[in-house]
Amino acid sequence: MQSDYITAYSDLYRRHWWWRVREEILLKEVRQILGHRTGARILDIGCGISAQAGMFREFRYVGADLNLVRLKRAHAVNRWAAYAVEDITRMGWRDHSFAAVVCLEVIEHVPEAFRLAVLRELLRVVQPDGLLILSTPNGRITVWKRLLGLKCERSHERELSTGEVQGLIEGAGATLHRVETIDNLVLPASRVAAGVIHLAAGWPALRRRLQSLATKAGYETLLYVASPRPVAVGAVGHRKESA
Repeated sequence: MQSDYITAYSDLYRRHWWWRVREEILLKEVRQILGHRTGARILDIGCGISAQAGMFREFRYVGADLNLVRLKRAHAVNRWAAYAVEDITRMGWRDHSFAAVVCLEVIEHVPEAFRLAVLRELLRVVQPDGLLILSTPNGRITVWKRLLGLKCERSHERELSTGEVQGLIEGAGATLHRVETIDNLVLPASRVAAGVIHLAAGWPALRRRLQSLATKAGYETLLYVASPRPVAVGAVGHRKESA
């Protein structure tokens, strides 16, 4: 059953506009900091089937997850990449092992009591001049969210507001450089919503309309770019929101 799910997910990834857009944003951010440094080591923590590995072929990509079945699938597809079974709360790598750490839609699955420790662990393995890229649904609470649902996926512990994510990053001793909105359609968790998202993938005009309405209601995914290195006051630019 899990193997069928992984196959279906992999096929969806290859044809879905949302992941393609996310790839473009991620690669832009990584190249901006690392340039085209051949051999720069990148960790994709919570990588799942590692569908995004291909965009990092110019670097030394390492994918890590707790799910061995998904990692086996990832390795079968991406023989050139390295993979490891790792717990995000206590990873086995030495300090400053990676030029960049990518953590996509993971932090919202972590219980609140462990989130700060997770951020510190992620930053522990980032090089002093490196980069942490974190994406997560915007947990900003709106009237519409109170009516339709506070989560865009039922497995989420809780979705965090921009202020909360900024607080975690800065509380872990890092600097938040910027926050970007990922161009995707996010709806409250339900089977109907999942069906609508997949249907809209083939109808750009419909997707844009639904996305505009969803974003106004508070449903969106944000990407956070941070680093262990402090920057001068006034050098950081990002959107601000109330919690």
